[in-house]
Amino acid sequence: MEASELKYRWVILALAWLSFMASWIPRTTYPPLIPEMSSALKLTYTQAGLLMTGFWVGYIVTQLPSGYISDRIGVRRTLAGALALIGIFSMMAGTASSFTDCLAYRTLCGLAAGCIFAPGSGIVLRWFHPKDRGTATSLYVTGSRIGAIIGLTLSPAISAFFDVWRWSFWILSAPAFLTAITVFLFMKESPETGNSHKVFKRQEAMKTPLSYGLIFEKKSLWLLILATCGYFCAFNTVYTWVPTYLFETFGVSLVSAGLVLSLFSGLGIVGAPLGGIVADRVIKRKASVIFLGFMTMSLGCLAISFVASSNVWPVIGLLILIGIFGSIGGGLGIAILSEWFPLEISGTASGLLNLSTLGGAVGPYIFGAVLDITGSFTTGWMVSGAMSVVLVMLMIPMMYREKH
Repeated sequence: MEASELKYRWVILALAWLSFMASWIPRTTYPPLIPEMSSALKLTYTQAGLLMTGFWVGYIVTQLPSGYISDRIGVRRTLAGALALIGIFSMMAGTASSFTDCLAYRTLCGLAAGCIFAPGSGIVLRWFHPKDRGTATSLYVTGSRIGAIIGLTLSPAISAFFDVWRWSFWILSAPAFLTAITVFLFMKESPETGNSHKVFKRQEAMKTPLSYGLIFEKKSLWLLILATCGYFCAFNTVYTWVPTYLFETFGVSLVSAGLVLSLFSGLGIVGAPLGGIVADRVIKRKASVIFLGFMTMSLGCLAISFVASSNVWPVIGLLILIGIFGSIGGGLGIAILSEWFPLEISGTASGLLNLSTLGGAVGPYIFGAVLDITGSFTTGWMVSGAMSVVLVMLMIPMMYREKH
C-alpha cells in the first residue's frame, strides 16, 4: 500500500465511523421519550418495547443482503443510500399518530440502518493491515457510542424545549442526511481489492468463484453469533429501559436519565479501543477479550436486579462499570472474521455475524412483557440478564480452540 493510501485509510475509517454514528442517533432518539410517547400514543409497556423491537427486526432483515450488495456494488453507494433512507424514516416517525404508525416507521428505519454495519466493517477490514484490524474495528464501533450520546442527550432536551416529542425525531434526522452527502462525495473502495464488483468479475473470469459456503460451515462463527446475541439482549435492554426505569423508580427527570445513559454509552469510547489494543498487542487473543466484555455486560444487566429498589447511586455506579468493561470486546468480532474468511466476502460474513442483533430485538420486548405481567423492573432485569449469561457462556469452546 502506497504512502498516500496509508494516509487515506484513516479517512475511510472516519467515513465509516461517521456512518455508524449517524445510524445510531435515530435508534437512541426513542428510549428517553418512552414515558412521554407512551402517554401520547396510549402505549402499554409491551408496545413500548415493541417499538424498539420493530427497529431491530428491520435491522436484522437487511444484514446479509447489505453485506452481499456492498461486496458487489461498492460501499459508497450502499452507505449513502442507506443513510438517506434512515433520515427519511426517522422524520416520518415524528409524524406518527398511533402505535401502528410508529411501529411501521421504526421498522423501516431499522431496515435502512441494517445496511450500515456490514459494509462499513467490510471496508475497514480491507484498508487495514491484519495486525491493526482489531484496533481499527474497535475504533469503528465507537461511532455507535457517540451516536448514542447524541441521541440520548439531545432527544429529551429537544422534547422538553419544544414541549413535543416529535421535534426530537425531526431534528435528529439531520445527521443522517449530512453524512450521506459526505460519504457519497469522499468514500472510495479499498486499494487491496478495488471496487468490489470488479473482484467478482475477475473471479468469474478465472472460473474460481468465491465460496460463500465457507461462512456457513464455520462452527466457531455460530458460537460467536449466539454469544453476541446474548450480549445484545443485555445491551439493548439497558439502552431501551434504563431511562424509564430511572424515571419511574427513582423519580429522575427524563433529561437527567438520558444523561446517565449517555455516560454509560460514552465510557464505551474508552473500553472498545482498549480491548482492541489488548487483543492486538498484549495477549493476542481476540476471543478471550470478547468473552470478558460480553460477560460483563450480561452480568451487569443481571446485577441491576439486585439494586433495583435501592438508592439510585448504586445503579449509576453499576452502569459506569459495565459501560467501561462491557464494551471492551466491541469490534473484535469483525476482526476475527478477517482471520477466518477472505476479505472479498468480509461484508457478507459481517452481515451474518450481525444477525446476532436478534438479541437486541428480543430483549426490549421480553422486558416490556415481563413488566406488564409482573409490574416489576427487578424481575425484568433478572430475566434479561440470565438469558444473556447463558448465551455468552457458549463462547467457552471457541476460546479453548483459540488458545490451543
